[in-house]
Amino acid sequence: MRTLASISKHPIHRMLVVFPIGLGIFSLICDLVGLSVATSAVRFTVALYPMGGGLIGALAAVEVRECPRCVAITSMILRHHARRAA
Repeated sequence: MRTLASISKHPIHRMLVVFPIGLGIFSLICDLVGLSVATSAVRFTVALYPMGGGLIGALAAVEVRECPRCVAITSMILRHHARRAA
């Protein structure tokens, strides 16, 4: 599948999807450990941060999937500035 949002002919969306999945699973594991331990306030706090990271990663993956032209335009601008600097 050829998309505008790609790095070396590899779609960026597929690269970004693994982070929300992994962080969501890690957050679930932290929640389960927190339920099994009596003093679990710290473990629930630890589970909160991966969930937030997973949500941010999911939003980034959706943005790349739904708006590849935005990513392509941004990369063109960055390439243009890099050529000027060199």
